Amino acid sequence: EHRVMHAIPFLRNNIHSVHHEYHAPFGWAGGWVHPLEDIVVVICQVTFPLVYGVHPLSLWVFSFIWVVLLIEEHSGHDVFWAP
Repeated sequence: EHRVMHAIPFLRNNIHSVHHEYHAPFGWAGGWVHPLEDIVVVICQVTFPLVYGVHPLSLWVFSFIWVVLLIEEHSGHDVFWAP
């Protein structure tokens, strides 16, 4: 989803650009997105588990790890343990 938002000029300029308006390094800035992009992300994260019957605990573990990595990626810190 994120790659598509950067690859298509209309999506990058009109929707995903909201995410890049926040310039200060702040962990929760990763969640600063246009509402339409947020809807697409949620649909992508929910559709796959429902279609393939992923166990709910696996979905929650994935979501937790995803949020932790999102916060770390947007924190502005370069730490040795970051993936």
